[in-house]
Formats: sequence, structure tokens, C-alpha cells
Amino acid sequence: MDAVMFLVRQMRYAAHVMPIAATLGCAATPQTSTGLKPTSGQSPSGGGNPAQAHSESATYSESHPGPAIARPQAPSEADSYRRYPAPVIPAGSAAPASVVPVGAPVPASAVNPVPSHVIPATAFGPTADRADTQLRVVAVIGTDSVITDDEVWQMVRQRAGEYVKLTGTERETREKELFKESLRSLIDRELILADFLAKLRKNKPELIDKLQAESRQSAEKELNRFRKLNHITNEADFAKALRSQGMSIKGLQRQIERKSMVDIYLGQLLKDKKATVTLAEVHQYYLTHSDEFRVEDEVKWLDLFVSFNRFATPAEAKKYAEDLHRQAVAGSDFVELVKKHGHGDSALRDGEGIGHKRGEILPRELETTVFTLAAGQVSNLIPTPTGYHIVKTTERQNAGVKPFDEQTQKDVRAKLSSHVSQREYQRVIEELWRKTTVRVVELP
Repeated sequence: MDAVMFLVRQMRYAAHVMPIAATLGCAATPQTSTGLKPTSGQSPSGGGNPAQAHSESATYSESHPGPAIARPQAPSEADSYRRYPAPVIPAGSAAPASVVPVGAPVPASAVNPVPSHVIPATAFGPTADRADTQLRVVAVIGTDSVITDDEVWQMVRQRAGEYVKLTGTERETREKELFKESLRSLIDRELILADFLAKLRKNKPELIDKLQAESRQSAEKELNRFRKLNHITNEADFAKALRSQGMSIKGLQRQIERKSMVDIYLGQLLKDKKATVTLAEVHQYYLTHSDEFRVEDEVKWLDLFVSFNRFATPAEAKKYAEDLHRQAVAGSDFVELVKKHGHGDSALRDGEGIGHKRGEILPRELETTVFTLAAGQVSNLIPTPTGYHIVKTTERQNAGVKPFDEQTQKDVRAKLSSHVSQREYQRVIEELWRKTTVRVVELP
């Protein structure tokens, strides 16, 4: 297969499959005081490692709408700079001396500080819409890659749900913790990307421009998808919505582009490692972690209700219910019967009954019957003080331990593959930290 087309397909896969929050390598924040739609489900945390994000990417689908843009009361950029003042260094000035010598191990929790500096944004390209054209560098990776405080803060603000309700020193402490976690995540990203690009320059330099062009196209598609989801019709309104959250289009696009390229590289590095999980290892994990496979009694069911209030006599109501019961037993579409002929609010839920576990089923008179039925079975008429119910169980899970079936094996293999990927990712990151000079300036 042509190498260029392979990279292009991998890039499209990464951008199409992963929701924005995962693509950015940050957690999807809960919706707060914003009208923008939140993401469904959890995505990999910004404090976690991209190997996990890569291993989980296949579980996401096109239905995931993108990140929740929370409305944090984070300090403005101006406030941040006033709180953490630093002298300005003219463009072209020498970078600070390295505090992490080549070959030295770097702890995952922190870095040694050196004095902070400000350099013009034009020195490394745009990462945010800044009116003052100056950004503070908080990390220098190797000789040609930097991370600014603005980029870190934009990632922090995507996790606003973790601090937006806090106040005072508690909030400030949490913001600083997230800043440090996000910075570490961004440094890891840049180390991986630098290694990837260095290998391309050596072996396939002609692929770099094509890779970057494809990443830009993928990011634009993802941003367009997010705009449509939130019914934002133009660029100006989108920029305004992001600015209100302390973010920018350029910053968001940069994160998507660079994370997409990293995902491609990690996918290649970790692909072969995942394949090493054997059936024997899967079975051994199943036997030694039985608690993970214990399940409760659980049921999914449909509820068709016939109300006494709709008839002159209880006998008429029973006759009506018996006719519906005959249709249901004969194989008529149960949901259609509920919607067209039922008198309960289950019609608003596509026929779904209330509750899935013991003690949750409503009305309570139905619980015994619901848990007695096998999947696909229709009950007899169930009389209650207000009318008759006919229920149908659609899915039934009995309490106990999941069988070692194909689905269980698939789940265990995915978990073990994720563990292998994370270990390999950590090995790669530690190696890159050892061989690369990383300078981190004073943190907030």
C-alpha cells in the first residue's frame, strides 16, 4: 500500500472516529451555564495518556457530538498575566538553559522550574487569538518546539467542570493542578510528534507536507461538525462562543491537528503490541478477576397500559386489554400497540417501562412478573388499581458471573490490549524524555 495513502486513511480514521474531547486529549466537561450541546459519555482525560485514548478510539462513533464548552469563570488572559508577571525577552533572544539534561530521568509529577519568559507569538506560529501578539512560553522541547501558557490554559478550560463550582484558594489550587497536568500532557504530545516528524524527515520527508495538510482538513471538518451540532452558522459566532469560554478557534484547531498526527504515530507503534494478547492470557484474567464479571439481575421491558378511566365499566377495559394481549402474543409490534392503543406515559418512551433492577420497577406490582419473564416473552394481563398492564421483556440478565463467551473474551482482550498499550506508551515517553532536552519555566 502506498505510504501516503496509508497515512491519509489513518488520519481520516482518527479524526472521524474520535470525538473532539478525546482528540484533544482532555476530559469532556459537564455542561454548565452554556447553550452549547455537551458530549455524551466520558472521554479520555487530559491528565491521562494518549495510549489510552488511542485504545479507546474505536469505541466512539459518529454519534458523539463533541466537547461541552463549559462557561468557566476562569481568570482572563490579562488577569493570568498580572498574577504571574514576567520580564519580556525580545524576539531572537537565547532560550533559557536546560534544567533537564539529556539522559536524565524526569519524574511524571513535576519539572524543575527556571525563570518564565515572554516571546512574540510570531516566533512559533499562532496558537490563539491574542490582541497583544505576545504569549508566555512555559515549555521548550528540543530546539524548535514550544508550549505557551495560552495553549495550556485553553486545555484547562476544557476541564472547567472540575473547578468551576469551587471558590477562593480551593479553586485556585485546582486550577494550578490542572495546569500542571495539562502541561505535562502537552509536553508528552510534542515529544511524540517531534519523534514522528524526525523519522519522516529522515525516511519520507515528502510525506510531512501531506500529513500536515490532511491534519488541517480533518480539524476543519471536526470544527464544522461541532458548529452544526450547536447550530452555529458562521465563523464569527463560533469564535465568540469559544472566546466566552476562554478558548479560540486557532487554539482548538491546533490541538486537533497535532493530536491527530500523534494518534497516527501511536497507532503504528502500539499496533503490534496489541496483537500479542493470547487467548490463554484472556482466560487467565477472567479466572483471576471474577469480581469484575459479576452482574446483577437486570431487565429491559416494555409496558402497555389500559386505563379504567377510558371505559364505562371495568369489564369493557378488560375486553379492550384482552384484545391487545392477543395481538401482542400473535407477534404484532409491541411498541406500535403501546403508541397507538396504550393509555400510559410509556408511549412517550417508545414503550419502555420504568426501572431495570430489582426495587426500581414501577408500578411495583409489575416487578415480580417482569423478572419472571424470559427475553421476548409477553405477560398475561396484570391488574392494578388503575387498570391493566401487559409487559414484554426485551432483554434479561440474570445475577451471577458473565459466561466466558465471545463478547466477554472481546471485552477482556480490549482491556489487556489497553494495558499493554499504556505500558508501551509509558516506555516510549520515558525514552523520549531521556533523549530530549525539555525546559519548563516557572508554573503558576
